[in-house]
Amino acid sequence: LLQSSTNDQSKILNSSGGFNPSIASHLSTFNEKSPFSSRQPQNSSILLAGDEVFSTQNVNSPDVQLNSLSTTSPKQYSPAVIRTAPLYISVYTSTPPIPLVKGIAASSAPPINDDELFFTRRSPSPQSPSVLKKPEQSFTYMPSISRFRTTKRSYVRLLRLFGCHISIFNIGFYTTSFNRIFYQIGRKYPRLWKIWFTIGIFVAFITAICACIVLIFLPLKYVYELQQPIVSMTQNLTNRNIVMENERDKLSIQPIIPGVNVPLEQLGHFFLALVLCTIFHELGHAIAASAEHVHVNGCGYFVFIVYPGAYVDLNQEKIQMITAYRQLRIYCAGVFHNMVLVLIAVIFLLINPFIINHFYIEAATVYRVSKDSPIYNLLPVHSTIQYVDGCNVNTSNDWYQCLRLIKDRHPQQNNGYCLTQAEIQFPSNHIEFNQTSNYDCCQNLSQKNYCFLYHSKQHLTQNGACMEARSVTNHPPCLLNSDCQRQGNDVSCVHPFSSDNITRLIRIVHSQGPPILFVGSINEIYQTVKIQSYQAKYNFVSTILITDIPLFFQYVAAFSFALAFFNAVPCYAFDGQYILLALIEYLSPSLYQRRHNRLILFSLIFGTCLLIINISLAFARYFL
Repeated sequence: LLQSSTNDQSKILNSSGGFNPSIASHLSTFNEKSPFSSRQPQNSSILLAGDEVFSTQNVNSPDVQLNSLSTTSPKQYSPAVIRTAPLYISVYTSTPPIPLVKGIAASSAPPINDDELFFTRRSPSPQSPSVLKKPEQSFTYMPSISRFRTTKRSYVRLLRLFGCHISIFNIGFYTTSFNRIFYQIGRKYPRLWKIWFTIGIFVAFITAICACIVLIFLPLKYVYELQQPIVSMTQNLTNRNIVMENERDKLSIQPIIPGVNVPLEQLGHFFLALVLCTIFHELGHAIAASAEHVHVNGCGYFVFIVYPGAYVDLNQEKIQMITAYRQLRIYCAGVFHNMVLVLIAVIFLLINPFIINHFYIEAATVYRVSKDSPIYNLLPVHSTIQYVDGCNVNTSNDWYQCLRLIKDRHPQQNNGYCLTQAEIQFPSNHIEFNQTSNYDCCQNLSQKNYCFLYHSKQHLTQNGACMEARSVTNHPPCLLNSDCQRQGNDVSCVHPFSSDNITRLIRIVHSQGPPILFVGSINEIYQTVKIQSYQAKYNFVSTILITDIPLFFQYVAAFSFALAFFNAVPCYAFDGQYILLALIEYLSPSLYQRRHNRLILFSLIFGTCLLIINISLAFARYFL
């Protein structure tokens, strides 16, 4: 405590024994960012100078009431804490201002190395004073854990260790561990990165123009289709379902929902591809910011419901200080990196067949059989399909074409089998059929037997015979009686009977067992059996190159293009919003501020409405 008239430092005090209001208000501006500045007592005189906070309260007499500012003359020894060292001002780059808590002046933050001025910590370091620790209510509060203080402390400590924050339907992680990596990558080849991200600006602009044109065209196309007359209202339910599925496949924008239109066995490919696309997108922003000397505060990852996402936290003050053209390099980097990832995925999908030819042979190989398939225990995985009802199968396309052909034909137009009259008459019951008869000649007496229809010279009308299905299907195939004339005059072509025009008797010949006889709908086989066109030449070669990796790159191409497509649109909360702001600032820096704001507002509203309309139509067309 010094007397107010002893040295030059006492000039900071006025004649009333308090502080000069003009000087105090001037010095207090340096601590406007302090979250505790608004909480200081009204009846205490406080001097704010840089990081230091001083109180006029007598520390030796805590019970003494603080002297209010007045015009009365001070006592001879007016109590005040002043700084005798030269006054300095600290610029806060990595830690928040040091507050005054309950009249105790916290110590100044330790000096920071110049190399670390680039990195901004979002939370105090473990060595910070205890008064700087964030309150624990910033994390998720769980009443069951609050009963046990030890468990609560461990839980909160674990959350802080991993930078985890939890809220309703959302869990996120935040870290500054990668800041130095971003810094080193962005500063290593500055000239190369400048050219790279300048190219990204033009790629992002082309993507934005194409995206806006597509988003305008799709609603118009939908309105045009509604005006077309509705045809074929008398079609059966099966055909209508096929038409609806084909229309869904043609949608330009299609919602992707795990478990609905993404099979459960593909969830691994789905989430891994989505994680890669989001990380690659944000990596572009981080490297571009580092190359433009913009601080990266940190990065994070989150999962909202079931969809993952990523983000980078950039120093907004530093971004506002650079030119609009440099801002465009940062904002367009995410869209550009997603388009680069699309190009990589497409290139791999194009060269993958050439790689496959060196390790695989062409064959219709069973890739997967669903557990709910009626032939799950009969058709082994990795077996080779050879024939389906006499239709030769060499590739996966042959398999699906044969199934469609069998489904589209009338039951009596499908393949039959050549049997002699003795083979027909001896083991079966002879039943005459008329043109409208739907009578099953076997009457479900045995699972081995099946009803077959035939014509013969002795029985000119259509006849039915109940015979053992496996023994009949072992005979040569045919379509007409004339196909059986080579085997004798008394040989007839018998066809499997179908009473509902849906049920079929299908004979599947494969390489790892006897032929499979299936009775039922073609759709059951079509949907539950997956065929691939290649089989490994060597035992040590896995099928991952022809199944998992191509599927993964298909998801990567789809997700990465979707991220680039939607982020290029000038929409709120997307990259397009910031790209639009920087673009207008770059093209018309001298534009009147009010017109500048109107142009931005109109563009953002237009892009946001356009995106909402298209997404709503996509969901409506898919589910309705």
